Amino acid sequence: PIAHAEGRVVSHDQTVYERLVANGQVPLRYAAASGPTEQFPENPNGAPLGIASLTDETGRIFGLMPHPDRAFLATHDADDGHAGDQGRLIFDGLVRAAQESA
Repeated sequence: PIAHAEGRVVSHDQTVYERLVANGQVPLRYAAASGPTEQFPENPNGAPLGIASLTDETGRIFGLMPHPDRAFLATHDADDGHAGDQGRLIFDGLVRAAQESA
């Protein structure tokens, strides 16, 4: 689910994107069957290199462009025909990762 319309990571320097990817600071990317994409509909906002999320250098600060909170409950209607609660998988994974690192 998305709610940001045009919101996406923006830099005038292409090497910034490449450096973020090389540093492992792009944990999630919009992707088609062939891999990361900038094409709609798989990438709804045209984010460069398919960047859907970023972390800081430590990996502890996580910024996410899609909105999994809008597909958190089974009662949420998913437009793609999948179960409405798939966004919860992201939150569950974050909780597990935090518990394992504590």
